[in-house]
Amino acid sequence: MTVRQLMKEAEKRLQNATIENAGYDAEALFLYVSGWDRTGLLFDRDTEAAEELKERYRACVERRAAHEPLQLITGSAPFYGYDFYVDGNVLIPRFDTEVLVHEVLETSKNGRYSVLDMCTGSSCIASVLALEGSFLRVDAADVSDAALKAAKKNVTDLGAPVTLIKSDLFSAIDDCYDIIVSNPPYIKTADIAELTEEVKEHDPMLALDGGEDGLIFYRRITEEGKAHLNPGGRIFYEIGAEQGADVSGILLENGFYDVQVIQDLSGLDRVVSGTLGRPEDNHV
Repeated sequence: MTVRQLMKEAEKRLQNATIENAGYDAEALFLYVSGWDRTGLLFDRDTEAAEELKERYRACVERRAAHEPLQLITGSAPFYGYDFYVDGNVLIPRFDTEVLVHEVLETSKNGRYSVLDMCTGSSCIASVLALEGSFLRVDAADVSDAALKAAKKNVTDLGAPVTLIKSDLFSAIDDCYDIIVSNPPYIKTADIAELTEEVKEHDPMLALDGGEDGLIFYRRITEEGKAHLNPGGRIFYEIGAEQGADVSGILLENGFYDVQVIQDLSGLDRVVSGTLGRPEDNHV
């Protein structure tokens, strides 16, 4: 069996398992297992596939056919032009979150600010901010030891100047920052059962469950975060598409002004930000 035939077999298997983009996933898994690049695949796909390669490849295809996310099989997820290590202890970075990172970078590009990434997970937000921005410092906090282990690998592998802190929200945070950014758990508890199998069976529940109304962490981070923001500092949140008004209200109720809702490329509400204090204090 040639490599071409092996990949067609895999694509058909994934199609039968109702995997979207089956052809892409079949190719990505082959590149991962074989160590080939796309140039080698282009010119050598009609060579005979070794038995050991076929076995390892088919095993990965079966994992994907069982709806295990591609990123968890390969241990890698792209985000903002970087590749991040991921495992079952962190939320897989998603394109939607790039909107959040972009807004923080754009807002802060004319200054030198300190940043705290709360609920950091894989550290994808903090690492990109540290690598792409000109911040005085970037700290990143998470309550999960397992998530922080993945975050440490990413920070180290990417050479990102990020300080990792184990903290249950602000319990171990002593400093104040100019910017707090967070992609907290925001799925309503009752809605988790309706998520795709890839998400509800493989993303950590700790990173998904936002309580009965999906807003518990927005309330806590906003209320507790005020004591850790410098005057005129800003909070940036990723939100669910229907949470713009609710999260904006939480910020306004807690003394934030200039509250903005930013949409993603699909026109859905994706980011909410606000400034703490009085307009004359604003420096971010």
